[in-house]
Amino acid sequence: MADQILSQEEIDALLSAMDSGELDVAEETPEPVVEVRPYDITAQNIMQRGQFDALEEVYDKFINLYQGSLSSIFQRAISVKIISQETVKFGEFIKAFSNPTGFVIFGMDPLIGSALLAFEPNLSSR
Repeated sequence: MADQILSQEEIDALLSAMDSGELDVAEETPEPVVEVRPYDITAQNIMQRGQFDALEEVYDKFINLYQGSLSSIFQRAISVKIISQETVKFGEFIKAFSNPTGFVIFGMDPLIGSALLAFEPNLSSR
C-alpha cells in the first residue's frame, strides 16, 4: 500500500463530494471538428499513373479469366485486351452506346459490389 497516492480519507472525501454534487466529474471533451468534402472522381482531368494500381490488377485478373472462359466456350483461342481506360460519369457512359445494347450486371466474387458488361449490336453481327 506504499504505492497508494491518495489516503483513504482523501478518497472518501472525493466520493462524498461527488455524491453531493460539489465535484463535477463529467469530462467535457470537445467534439472534434471534422470537415467533410465531397470528392468527385470524374472531376479529375488527368488521373495520375499508379493511382489505381489495385484497379489495374482487377482488370488483369478479369481479362485472364474472361479470356479463358471464352476460349473454353468457343473451343478456339480468344484474345481479350483493354482498349482504353477512362473515368466518365454514368450518364455519359450510357449515352455512348447505340440502341439496342445489352447490359449485364454480375458479381465478381470475392470482390464487393457488381460489374457492368455491355454488348453492342456490332459485337454479335461480325
